[in-house]
Amino acid sequence: MTSADFRIAVQQHKDRVYTYAAWMLGDREEALDIAQETLMRLWKHRERVEASKARAWLLWAAYRLCIDRLRHTATQRGAVNRLMDLVQPTADDEASRSLQRCELRSTLAAALGTLSVRDRAIVLLREMDDLSYDEISETLGLPIGTLKAALHRARERLRVALAQSGVTT
Repeated sequence: MTSADFRIAVQQHKDRVYTYAAWMLGDREEALDIAQETLMRLWKHRERVEASKARAWLLWAAYRLCIDRLRHTATQRGAVNRLMDLVQPTADDEASRSLQRCELRSTLAAALGTLSVRDRAIVLLREMDDLSYDEISETLGLPIGTLKAALHRARERLRVALAQSGVTT
């Protein structure tokens, strides 16, 4: 990867890396740290990373850094509480719609927080980052069959958690 390729990769993927880390960690400040460290690692390893695989490499690195960070937190419940802190009402003309979106986002964040770190990573990469199964498999180092089964089970657990919270699909 050339310096120009690096600049392009950073421009294209920096927000995705930050958002992914924020959802994984539930802490915006920690997500900024992870995003910055991920981009620094890309620079350090740019000679070994193909420009066409920069997105997968960045998300893999962010995933690994998030796992390390989560291992150092006291409990996963703390991560869920920090994830809930991410939810802030947005400026909207219709306050009730904004409140409903905020409540829905909070419910979704809580449901995501009940998943294991690996399953949360799989769901976020597939549903929020729209990665293909092959890209997720490469990013997380999982066989496709294992990935598909884990995604199916995680989606089902999310459906159940959301239904218990009164959210219908």
